[in-house]
Amino acid sequence: MAIVLFPVILFFIVFAIVRVFSGKGKPQLSEPYCAKCGYDLRVNWDSSMVCPECGADLKAKGAVNFGTMKKSRTWVTVAITVAVLLLTFLLMAGVTLPIRRNTNPAALSKLTNNNLIVNLPTRIDEPWTWQELEARYKSGQLSDQEVDEMLAELINGLKFKPIAERGPIHWATNFLQKLIDDKKISPARYAQLMKVYFGPGPTKFHPITSKMQPNWSAIYASFTQPWSLGSTDKTKPHCRLVSVVVKGDEDTPLLFVPEAQTHWQFEQVVKLDSLPITFSSGSRICLRNTLEPGEHVLLLKFVTELYPELGPMEKPSETDKPLASYTHVQPLKVTVDDSGRIICEKLTILR
Repeated sequence: MAIVLFPVILFFIVFAIVRVFSGKGKPQLSEPYCAKCGYDLRVNWDSSMVCPECGADLKAKGAVNFGTMKKSRTWVTVAITVAVLLLTFLLMAGVTLPIRRNTNPAALSKLTNNNLIVNLPTRIDEPWTWQELEARYKSGQLSDQEVDEMLAELINGLKFKPIAERGPIHWATNFLQKLIDDKKISPARYAQLMKVYFGPGPTKFHPITSKMQPNWSAIYASFTQPWSLGSTDKTKPHCRLVSVVVKGDEDTPLLFVPEAQTHWQFEQVVKLDSLPITFSSGSRICLRNTLEPGEHVLLLKFVTELYPELGPMEKPSETDKPLASYTHVQPLKVTVDDSGRIICEKLTILR
């Protein structure tokens, strides 16, 4: 309502201002003449103070004019132009802009499904909006297509928030959990939702040099957003590191192990296909000090998956299939000292 009302008020304010200036006009001085008949009083002027032509009393107020008020064509042109522009804007606002209606709980029940869904990106944090959508879903008033459109708008809304501010979605967790349990989310939408909510993979990295075993360096990797997608821990993603290579003319793979293996004899160290990255607290990625001194770019490849049937500490088996999965390669620029160890203060996350 405010979108339409504002240009109307603006139109009348501007019209009134322009009307005053254009209606009043600009004075043009001349010789005295009778206001009633226009007789030039320079001719046959006498002391009787009566117009020789029409007999009007020239002593009366306004009986004699000494000029004319000529309306400005410029102001008239401006007035017409402003009026046309405002009316055009008013019509366009009424046709193309969505009317933002009252979103209090009492008013939401009167809105259509489409209105609720289309405006969801600006109302993600309103509890009553989610409560209304959840109530309609439970009563069968939301179709599968509308559920998918709702998730698409949720994803669009989350994209505008910094990743550190994307969760938890307090008022949506129960609803999302219900959709997960009812298998109403497509794999493609799962992947989009996971990316926008959790990020492409671990987003925080810093090297650890203190208390490390000789000949080893470590990089700590963790997620910025540690909250669940739904209302259970099973909607937290499973993440694993699958490779670390040194970028160059020919990428060189590096050995990576959990911290426990850094205490073993090197001959006992087992080469891993993947290293789990704990979602809630992060993990240490330990690397053998084999790099030459100087700057290097490391490419860390992560696979992030969602298993709604598994808890965050349960390891997926070969028969478990993720509902969503995506791969992300994170470049890190590191500086290595003369001993081959990564310098703590010099690590840059490349985008």
